Amino acid sequence: GHLSVLLSILALTLGRLAPTGNKLYLGLAALLVIFYGALAGGSPAVARAVIMGCVGLAALAFWRQAFLLNSLCLAW
Repeated sequence: GHLSVLLSILALTLGRLAPTGNKLYLGLAALLVIFYGALAGGSPAVARAVIMGCVGLAALAFWRQAFLLNSLCLAW
């Protein structure tokens, strides 16, 4: 839902600002998403979305394909 849209906007915006080949923007995006999750109250649904988003960012950082079901199982 809304967290995936926020994460996409963050990753695209920070990725355009970062120098070519620099993946630190993915770590910054993960930190911002974790902060947003804490501000949103940290309910189980929010925590699950934050974990799934961070797994997706980690997949991007390591040039791997993120599988939704694997992310969901990890977040469960």
